[in-house]
Amino acid sequence: MNFKTLCFSFFISGFSLAVCNQLELDKNASNASFRHSRNIAFSWFKSHHSASDVITVEKHDANINAKFSYGPIGKDLEDEDVEVWIDTCGDKLTSLGTFKTDSDGRISPTLLSNQLPKAGAYRVLMRVVGDNTQNSFVLRIFEQGTQLAIFDFDGTLTYSDLNSNPRKGAPEITHAIKNLNKEIVYLSGRHYFLTHWTQKLLLENQFAEGSLIVGQSLSDIVPVESSVGEFKATYLTYLKSLGLVLERAYGNTETDVYAYQEVGIPNSQIFILGESGGLNGSVALGEGFLEHLQNLLTAS
Repeated sequence: MNFKTLCFSFFISGFSLAVCNQLELDKNASNASFRHSRNIAFSWFKSHHSASDVITVEKHDANINAKFSYGPIGKDLEDEDVEVWIDTCGDKLTSLGTFKTDSDGRISPTLLSNQLPKAGAYRVLMRVVGDNTQNSFVLRIFEQGTQLAIFDFDGTLTYSDLNSNPRKGAPEITHAIKNLNKEIVYLSGRHYFLTHWTQKLLLENQFAEGSLIVGQSLSDIVPVESSVGEFKATYLTYLKSLGLVLERAYGNTETDVYAYQEVGIPNSQIFILGESGGLNGSVALGEGFLEHLQNLLTAS
C-alpha cells in the first residue's frame, strides 16, 4: 500500500476518519468541445457546481447527486459530459466513469459496490469535459453499526439563519463527540447553492470533520414539517437502512424534532437549542453548548 498520502484530516480530533485528499485533476487539461454550442456562452460565467457528501457502507452501492450550473442565477448545464474520479490514497486517481447531465444540470449515477474501495473517506472529483471546470465531494464508506451524531446547521451550530457566528461551545462539541468515536453528519436545510459557503464556514470555524448534506430543491428547504422536516427524515431513514446507528441529534426547530422523532431517535438523545428546547420531550440545551460540553466530558 502507498502511504505517501495517508491521507489528510480536515480537523484535529482524537479520532478522525482521514480523507484521501492529495491528488488533483489537471486544471490545464485540454478541453473537449461541449455537446451543444449554446453552453459555451454560459460557461463564460463563474461556475456554481455543487454536490453533497455521500455516505454508504461496505458492500453497498453509493448514489451521487451533483449539480452543474453557471452564473448568478445558476443556469443549468444540460446534456453535457462530466468525468468522475476518486482519490483512494494511491499514486493516481481512479476513474468512476463519464456521465451526461440531465435537463436539470445534474448527474445522479449509482456507483456499484464493486467499484468502491474499502471502508474509509475518499475525495471524489468531477470535471466538466467541455470547459474543465471542477468540483468535488467526500465519499465516506462506513462499517455497519457505526454511530452517527446528526447536527442541523443554521440556528443550531450558529445563532440563527442570518447570524452565522458559531454558538458558544459549538465547534468544541463536535470535536468532543468525534473523540467518542462517533461520525458527524451536518444535515442542513440550506439550498445546494450555498454548499461551498457552508463548507467554508465549517472550515473557518474549525468544526470537526464530517459529511455535509444539504437540500437539493426548493421543496427540501421550506421551514415546515412537510418540506425540510420530510427531507431530513427521509435522509435519516436512508442512513438507518444502511445499518448505521443514529446515536444522537442536535437541532433548534420543531422540524428538527419532527425529523429526529420520525426515525426513532430517543428523546433523551435529541438535543434542542433555543426556544424549541424541550419540545415533545426533547432535551433543552438553552442558548449554547458549554454546559452540555462539560457534562459530556465529565461522563466520558
